Amino acid sequence: MKQARVGKRVRQRDHNAFQKVEGLEPRKMLAFEYVASYIEAESPFHQAGDVATPSLDISPQQVVLRFTPETQIDPASVSGGITVERSGRANDPFGATGSFQDVTVSPGAIVVDDAPNENQVVIRFANSLPDDSYQITINGLTTLPDETGVVEQFNNGLSTTVPFRLSLGPNVVSVVPQPIDRPNIAVDPENLSLSQSANEIVVYFDSSEPMERASVEDTSLYQLIEIDEATAAEQGTVAPTTATYSAATN
Repeated sequence: MKQARVGKRVRQRDHNAFQKVEGLEPRKMLAFEYVASYIEAESPFHQAGDVATPSLDISPQQVVLRFTPETQIDPASVSGGITVERSGRANDPFGATGSFQDVTVSPGAIVVDDAPNENQVVIRFANSLPDDSYQITINGLTTLPDETGVVEQFNNGLSTTVPFRLSLGPNVVSVVPQPIDRPNIAVDPENLSLSQSANEIVVYFDSSEPMERASVEDTSLYQLIEIDEATAAEQGTVAPTTATYSAATN
């Protein structure tokens, strides 16, 4: 009789254990979606759901795109799954509505981050990015197959765009002392004379964004420094009497 009771208790425990295992739901993986973008590890400059375009005051060497935790991104999908473009002029719209031609940016490398951060993609830039409006388009990324062989598409096959603005300020691209003026040959093809402006210096800025005329024509922002040819020591400064800005040539 005692043995029968023991056997009954064992069968009862087995039945209870089966019920507990049977009641467990299969593990559900989170959807493969974009989470945030970083240029530094501390905080993101853009997150999923952000409406405003973030502005950066430094040209990043790399951008890290973070996706759903525990996602293992297939490295073979990143080459065509992520593209970077700039609009060709700061704040100019992308596509047909823009006034300038969009420019495709060719990164130095686009790679999946090392374990355990295989839910991140690192975009490394080969050159410094100029002042402009940018967008990163994510489309076509896939995961590595799971234990059942299932491969998941990013955002259910829909694309996501990460915009950002690089506001680096104007840069001087060239300085031409005592410029030479050439006549308009289209108007007078026989006039080949040249004239030199000995008391002028032309400063060219990059054309990333329009300059503020009042600021550019402020003579207190310019100085011509005289240098001793033998010692390279500064001997004095000369301030310009006028400064004139041409928006056509910047």
